Amino acid sequence: MYAALEGWPALGTGEVLALLRRYFPDQLLVLPDLGKEVAARMGLDSLQHWPCLAQEMLVELPARQMLVRQALEAGKTVVEETHLAFYAAYASVSDETAFLQTFQDLENKIIWPDVFLRLEAPLEVLLFRQSACAESSSILPKETISAVTAWLSAWHARRADRVESINADQPPHELVAAIVRLLNLQYRTFLAHEVLPYLVLLGRPAAGKSELIQFLSYLPVWERACAYHLGMLRVLDDFPFLWEKFTEDDIWETLGLGRLHSRRSQENYAVVNPHLWDFLIQRLNRELQRSPARHGETVVVEFSRGGPEGYRRALSSFSPRVLRAGAILYLRVSHAE
Repeated sequence: MYAALEGWPALGTGEVLALLRRYFPDQLLVLPDLGKEVAARMGLDSLQHWPCLAQEMLVELPARQMLVRQALEAGKTVVEETHLAFYAAYASVSDETAFLQTFQDLENKIIWPDVFLRLEAPLEVLLFRQSACAESSSILPKETISAVTAWLSAWHARRADRVESINADQPPHELVAAIVRLLNLQYRTFLAHEVLPYLVLLGRPAAGKSELIQFLSYLPVWERACAYHLGMLRVLDDFPFLWEKFTEDDIWETLGLGRLHSRRSQENYAVVNPHLWDFLIQRLNRELQRSPARHGETVVVEFSRGGPEGYRRALSSFSPRVLRAGAILYLRVSHAE
């Protein structure tokens, strides 16, 4: 995919792309704004030296297009900060006819993005951010902003481009998340291929399952991955589901309707409905289906069963996908201990 992040700099285009470059280096080629790149290299002010900058951008365009072509052939997603039509829009409102004519001559020869991600915000937001972050000499008047935006909208409509509008007037993490979704990026940890996605942790009550999880959670992630093949830990335990059934029975009892699954046993509870154990396994299966292990993550599934057939029965209805992908660890501690 080739995408362009379209919008005024004050809306965060450069900052978002810096984050994407940092967190998805193996999936993305991030290209900075060609105009900014040329202006920085030549020491030009983009407003005061606009004619010179515009012509120099056209000189640099073939090399930029070659980078795009090579990255796409290598299977990478290309994301570019703005695009040449944005500068053509600015040329149209600043009477830079030479650049605009050259752009029109080249338009059908340029490799254009598959999608334009357009950052949008109320004009008041844009002007406020400009005044807060930029020097007064580089602040564009609202008439220019409106005219450039209108020209771009008409250009996209004429070409029937795919334009995805993104609200830039929202918290930064939500803005970045929206762009990541549209680009279909999947974050991959460095050790993702070395860790187990699932660990089914079994053992008698008081065998030390919780203590083991606590020990593992305190380890640095690299040590946990290298020594134990476990990634970032997420624990899924069936005990909260069981306790919820106990407390629901308390409510039924208060209503005078009798308990459904358990009976009181001094300060605790005892299960009287044997099917409750099967129910808990299905609850675990649904949780695992709803939220499977992510890249670099190990989901620790903890439960305990008694009797000679307890684990055989539980595992026979446990998620086959999880069992195939993960491992089982049984903490063997004698009943007496």
